[in-house]
Amino acid sequence: MSSARLNVVSAPEGQRPAKRGRGVEKVRRSGPRSVTRLLNVLRVLAMSEESSSLAQLSLAIRTPKTSLLALLRTLVEAGYVVQREAGYALGPEAFALGSVIIGQRKLGQLARPVLQKLAEQSGETILLAELSSDAAYAVYIDKAESTRAIRFIANVGERRPLYSSAGGRVLLAFQSDEFRKDYLAKTKLEPINPKKKKMTRSELEGLIQDARKSYLTTTNEDVSEGVMGFGSPVFGRGGEVVAALSIGAPVIRGQQNAAMMSKLVKSGAKEISRILGHIEEE
Repeated sequence: MSSARLNVVSAPEGQRPAKRGRGVEKVRRSGPRSVTRLLNVLRVLAMSEESSSLAQLSLAIRTPKTSLLALLRTLVEAGYVVQREAGYALGPEAFALGSVIIGQRKLGQLARPVLQKLAEQSGETILLAELSSDAAYAVYIDKAESTRAIRFIANVGERRPLYSSAGGRVLLAFQSDEFRKDYLAKTKLEPINPKKKKMTRSELEGLIQDARKSYLTTTNEDVSEGVMGFGSPVFGRGGEVVAALSIGAPVIRGQQNAAMMSKLVKSGAKEISRILGHIEEE
Protein backbone atom coordinates (compact mmCIF):
# COMPACT_ATOMS: atom_id res chain seq x y z
CA MET A 1 0.00 0.00 0.00
CA SER A 2 1.24 3.51 -0.75
CA SER A 3 3.02 5.27 2.10
CA ALA A 4 1.50 8.60 1.12
CA ARG A 5 -1.08 9.99 3.52
CA LEU A 6 -4.33 11.85 2.98
CA ASN A 7 -4.09 15.27 4.50
CA VAL A 8 -5.87 18.55 4.95
CA VAL A 9 -3.36 21.17 3.81
CA SER A 10 -2.95 24.85 3.15
CA ALA A 11 -2.83 26.06 -0.45
CA PRO A 12 0.21 27.99 -1.71
CA GLU A 13 0.19 31.61 -0.64
CA GLY A 14 -1.63 33.84 -3.09
CA GLN A 15 -3.78 31.07 -4.56
CA ARG A 16 -7.40 32.11 -4.68
CA PRO A 17 -9.89 29.67 -3.18
CA ALA A 18 -12.87 28.55 -5.22
CA LYS A 19 -16.06 30.50 -4.75
CA ARG A 20 -18.53 28.83 -2.46
CA GLY A 21 -21.98 28.04 -3.73
CA ARG A 22 -25.15 26.92 -2.05
CA GLY A 23 -25.89 24.11 -4.42
CA VAL A 24 -25.58 22.86 -7.93
CA GLU A 25 -25.16 25.86 -10.22
CA LYS A 26 -27.11 25.93 -13.43
CA VAL A 27 -24.99 25.49 -16.52
CA ARG A 28 -25.05 28.46 -18.83
CA ARG A 29 -25.94 27.39 -22.32
CA SER A 30 -24.64 29.21 -25.32
CA GLY A 31 -24.40 28.69 -29.04
CA PRO A 32 -26.97 28.21 -31.78
CA ARG A 33 -30.21 26.74 -30.53
CA SER A 34 -30.31 24.25 -33.41
CA VAL A 35 -27.02 22.68 -32.28
CA THR A 36 -28.36 22.21 -28.75
CA ARG A 37 -31.57 20.70 -30.14
CA LEU A 38 -29.60 18.35 -32.39
CA LEU A 39 -27.54 17.07 -29.47
CA ASN A 40 -30.67 16.69 -27.35
CA VAL A 41 -32.28 14.58 -30.08
CA LEU A 42 -29.29 12.23 -30.09
CA ARG A 43 -29.31 12.00 -26.30
CA VAL A 44 -33.04 11.18 -26.15
CA LEU A 45 -32.68 8.51 -28.83
CA ALA A 46 -29.61 7.07 -27.10
CA MET A 47 -31.54 6.70 -23.84
CA SER A 48 -34.52 5.05 -25.51
CA GLU A 49 -34.63 1.30 -26.16
CA GLU A 50 -37.36 1.72 -28.82
CA SER A 51 -38.03 4.10 -31.67
CA SER A 52 -39.38 7.54 -30.75
CA SER A 53 -42.11 9.28 -32.70
CA LEU A 54 -41.91 12.89 -33.83
CA ALA A 55 -44.46 13.82 -31.18
CA GLN A 56 -42.47 12.09 -28.43
CA LEU A 57 -39.24 13.79 -29.45
CA SER A 58 -40.97 17.16 -29.70
CA LEU A 59 -42.26 16.79 -26.15
CA ALA A 60 -38.98 15.43 -24.77
CA ILE A 61 -36.81 18.31 -26.02
CA ARG A 62 -39.53 20.96 -25.98
CA THR A 63 -39.19 21.85 -29.64
CA PRO A 64 -41.94 22.51 -32.22
CA LYS A 65 -42.48 19.62 -34.63
CA THR A 66 -41.76 21.76 -37.68
CA SER A 67 -38.35 22.83 -36.37
CA LEU A 68 -37.57 19.32 -35.17
CA LEU A 69 -38.47 17.71 -38.49
CA ALA A 70 -35.80 19.75 -40.30
CA LEU A 71 -33.15 18.60 -37.81
CA LEU A 72 -34.24 14.98 -38.12
CA ARG A 73 -33.98 15.10 -41.90
CA THR A 74 -30.40 16.34 -41.62
CA LEU A 75 -29.51 13.61 -39.12
CA VAL A 76 -31.13 10.93 -41.28
CA GLU A 77 -29.23 12.07 -44.37
CA ALA A 78 -25.95 11.95 -42.43
CA GLY A 79 -26.68 8.47 -41.05
CA TYR A 80 -26.82 9.47 -37.39
CA VAL A 81 -30.55 8.70 -37.23
CA VAL A 82 -32.71 6.19 -39.09
CA GLN A 83 -36.42 6.59 -39.78
CA ARG A 84 -38.72 3.65 -39.20
CA GLU A 85 -42.47 3.14 -39.27
CA ALA A 86 -42.61 3.50 -35.48
CA GLY A 87 -40.48 6.63 -35.49
CA TYR A 88 -36.81 7.49 -35.23
CA ALA A 89 -33.79 5.64 -33.78
CA LEU A 90 -30.02 6.04 -33.70
CA GLY A 91 -28.28 5.24 -36.98
CA PRO A 92 -24.97 3.50 -37.76
CA GLU A 93 -22.93 6.71 -37.77
CA ALA A 94 -24.02 7.48 -34.20
CA PHE A 95 -22.96 4.04 -33.01
CA ALA A 96 -19.67 4.30 -34.88
CA LEU A 97 -18.93 7.67 -33.27
CA GLY A 98 -19.79 6.31 -29.82
CA SER A 99 -17.51 3.33 -30.31
CA VAL A 100 -14.60 5.56 -31.31
CA ILE A 101 -15.10 7.86 -28.34
CA ILE A 102 -15.33 5.03 -25.81
CA GLY A 103 -12.75 2.75 -27.41
CA GLN A 104 -9.94 5.28 -27.72
CA ARG A 105 -10.28 6.91 -24.31
CA LYS A 106 -9.55 5.64 -20.84
CA LEU A 107 -12.11 5.89 -18.06
CA GLY A 108 -10.31 8.83 -16.45
CA GLN A 109 -10.41 10.79 -19.70
CA LEU A 110 -14.10 10.14 -20.19
CA ALA A 111 -14.95 11.08 -16.60
CA ARG A 112 -12.63 14.08 -16.22
CA PRO A 113 -15.12 16.76 -17.35
CA VAL A 114 -17.56 15.48 -14.73
CA LEU A 115 -14.87 15.49 -12.03
CA GLN A 116 -13.91 19.06 -12.89
CA LYS A 117 -17.53 20.20 -12.88
CA LEU A 118 -18.17 18.63 -9.48
CA ALA A 119 -15.02 20.21 -8.04
CA GLU A 120 -16.30 23.62 -9.15
CA GLN A 121 -19.80 22.98 -7.83
CA SER A 122 -18.76 21.57 -4.47
CA GLY A 123 -15.50 23.43 -3.90
CA GLU A 124 -14.01 20.11 -2.77
CA THR A 125 -11.65 17.44 -4.13
CA ILE A 126 -13.20 14.82 -6.43
CA LEU A 127 -11.68 11.36 -6.90
CA LEU A 128 -12.28 8.44 -9.22
CA ALA A 129 -11.18 4.97 -8.08
CA GLU A 130 -11.03 1.49 -9.58
CA LEU A 131 -10.62 -1.93 -8.00
CA SER A 132 -6.94 -2.91 -7.74
CA SER A 133 -5.60 -5.89 -9.67
CA ASP A 134 -5.54 -7.99 -6.48
CA ALA A 135 -9.12 -6.92 -5.69
CA ALA A 136 -8.17 -5.78 -2.19
CA TYR A 137 -7.90 -2.01 -2.64
CA ALA A 138 -9.48 1.03 -4.25
CA VAL A 139 -6.91 2.75 -6.48
CA TYR A 140 -7.30 6.42 -7.40
CA ILE A 141 -7.04 6.77 -11.18
CA ASP A 142 -7.98 10.44 -11.61
CA LYS A 143 -8.89 13.50 -9.59
CA ALA A 144 -9.97 17.13 -9.69
CA GLU A 145 -8.47 18.90 -6.71
CA SER A 146 -10.12 21.64 -4.68
CA THR A 147 -8.48 25.07 -4.83
CA ARG A 148 -9.57 26.09 -1.34
CA ALA A 149 -6.91 27.09 1.17
CA ILE A 150 -7.82 24.15 3.42
CA ARG A 151 -8.60 21.07 1.38
CA PHE A 152 -8.41 17.30 1.13
CA ILE A 153 -5.60 15.92 -1.03
CA ALA A 154 -4.75 12.49 -2.41
CA ASN A 155 -2.56 11.36 -5.27
CA VAL A 156 -3.43 9.35 -8.35
CA GLY A 157 -2.12 5.82 -7.80
CA GLU A 158 -2.70 5.76 -4.04
CA ARG A 159 -4.50 2.72 -2.68
CA ARG A 160 -7.00 2.38 0.16
CA PRO A 161 -8.43 -0.85 1.65
CA LEU A 162 -11.94 -1.44 0.40
CA TYR A 163 -13.43 -1.38 3.89
CA SER A 164 -12.00 1.99 4.90
CA SER A 165 -12.69 4.71 2.31
CA ALA A 166 -15.92 5.98 0.77
CA GLY A 167 -14.84 4.87 -2.72
CA GLY A 168 -13.59 1.53 -1.48
CA ARG A 169 -16.84 0.68 0.28
CA VAL A 170 -18.76 1.51 -2.89
CA LEU A 171 -16.61 -0.87 -4.93
CA LEU A 172 -16.99 -3.57 -2.28
CA ALA A 173 -20.75 -3.10 -1.95
CA PHE A 174 -21.45 -3.74 -5.63
CA GLN A 175 -19.29 -6.82 -6.09
CA SER A 176 -20.89 -10.28 -6.23
CA ASP A 177 -22.20 -11.96 -3.08
CA GLU A 178 -19.43 -14.55 -3.39
CA PHE A 179 -16.75 -11.84 -3.63
CA ARG A 180 -18.05 -9.99 -0.57
CA LYS A 181 -18.37 -13.17 1.49
CA ASP A 182 -14.80 -14.18 0.67
CA TYR A 183 -13.50 -10.66 1.34
CA LEU A 184 -15.17 -10.44 4.75
CA ALA A 185 -13.85 -13.86 5.72
CA LYS A 186 -10.23 -13.09 4.85
CA THR A 187 -9.78 -9.37 5.61
CA LYS A 188 -8.65 -7.97 8.94
CA LEU A 189 -10.61 -4.77 9.48
CA GLU A 190 -7.87 -2.85 11.22
CA PRO A 191 -8.56 0.91 11.57
CA ILE A 192 -6.55 3.11 9.20
CA ASN A 193 -6.99 6.12 11.46
CA PRO A 194 -5.59 4.97 14.83
CA LYS A 195 -8.10 7.17 16.65
CA LYS A 196 -11.01 5.11 15.30
CA LYS A 197 -12.12 1.86 16.91
CA LYS A 198 -11.85 -1.42 15.02
CA MET A 199 -14.87 -2.12 12.81
CA THR A 200 -16.70 -5.42 13.20
CA ARG A 201 -17.75 -7.55 10.24
CA SER A 202 -21.40 -7.05 11.10
CA GLU A 203 -20.89 -3.27 11.06
CA LEU A 204 -19.25 -3.43 7.63
CA GLU A 205 -22.01 -5.71 6.34
CA GLY A 206 -24.54 -3.12 7.49
CA LEU A 207 -22.68 -0.34 5.68
CA ILE A 208 -22.55 -2.47 2.53
CA GLN A 209 -26.29 -3.09 2.60
CA ASP A 210 -26.98 0.62 3.13
CA ALA A 211 -24.75 1.46 0.16
CA ARG A 212 -26.55 -1.02 -2.08
CA LYS A 213 -29.90 0.55 -1.20
CA SER A 214 -28.92 4.23 -1.36
CA TYR A 215 -26.03 4.14 -3.90
CA LEU A 216 -24.13 6.25 -1.38
CA THR A 217 -21.40 5.75 1.21
CA THR A 218 -20.04 8.23 3.73
CA THR A 219 -16.97 8.12 5.94
CA ASN A 220 -16.08 10.35 8.87
CA GLU A 221 -12.35 10.37 9.68
CA ASP A 222 -12.11 6.66 8.85
CA VAL A 223 -8.89 7.14 6.87
CA SER A 224 -7.52 10.53 7.89
CA GLU A 225 -8.28 12.71 10.87
CA GLY A 226 -10.38 15.73 9.95
CA VAL A 227 -11.55 14.28 6.60
CA MET A 228 -15.04 13.24 5.51
CA GLY A 229 -15.84 11.28 2.33
CA PHE A 230 -18.88 10.69 0.12
CA GLY A 231 -18.91 7.90 -2.50
CA SER A 232 -21.21 6.57 -5.22
CA PRO A 233 -20.88 3.74 -7.81
CA VAL A 234 -20.13 4.16 -11.51
CA PHE A 235 -21.62 1.44 -13.71
CA GLY A 236 -20.57 0.17 -17.12
CA ARG A 237 -22.77 -0.61 -20.09
CA GLY A 238 -23.52 -4.10 -18.80
CA GLY A 239 -24.59 -2.89 -15.36
CA GLU A 240 -21.37 -3.93 -13.61
CA VAL A 241 -19.63 -1.51 -11.22
CA VAL A 242 -16.48 -0.21 -12.91
CA ALA A 243 -15.42 2.60 -10.61
CA ALA A 244 -16.30 4.69 -7.59
CA LEU A 245 -16.71 8.45 -7.56
CA SER A 246 -15.99 10.20 -4.27
CA ILE A 247 -15.80 13.64 -2.71
CA GLY A 248 -13.24 14.34 0.00
CA ALA A 249 -13.70 17.34 2.27
CA PRO A 250 -12.59 18.72 5.64
CA VAL A 251 -14.99 17.24 8.17
CA ILE A 252 -16.46 20.60 9.20
CA ARG A 253 -17.49 21.50 5.64
CA GLY A 254 -18.51 17.91 4.98
CA GLN A 255 -20.92 17.90 7.89
CA GLN A 256 -22.30 21.35 7.07
CA ASN A 257 -22.89 20.45 3.41
CA ALA A 258 -23.61 16.72 3.70
CA ALA A 259 -26.92 16.86 1.80
CA MET A 260 -25.37 18.79 -1.09
CA MET A 261 -22.29 16.54 -1.21
CA SER A 262 -24.44 13.41 -1.26
CA LYS A 263 -26.58 14.77 -4.08
CA LEU A 264 -23.58 15.86 -6.13
CA VAL A 265 -21.63 12.61 -5.85
CA LYS A 266 -24.67 10.52 -6.80
CA SER A 267 -25.58 12.73 -9.77
CA GLY A 268 -21.95 12.79 -10.91
CA ALA A 269 -21.66 9.00 -10.74
CA LYS A 270 -24.87 8.64 -12.75
CA GLU A 271 -23.55 11.05 -15.38
CA ILE A 272 -20.32 9.10 -15.81
CA SER A 273 -22.32 5.87 -15.98
CA ARG A 274 -24.42 7.33 -18.80
CA ILE A 275 -21.25 8.32 -20.65
CA LEU A 276 -20.14 4.69 -20.43
CA GLY A 277 -23.44 3.52 -21.92
CA HIS A 278 -25.25 2.44 -18.76
CA ILE A 279 -29.01 2.87 -18.94
CA GLU A 280 -30.58 3.19 -15.52
CA GLU A 281 -33.64 1.05 -14.91
CA GLU A 282 -36.85 2.92 -14.16
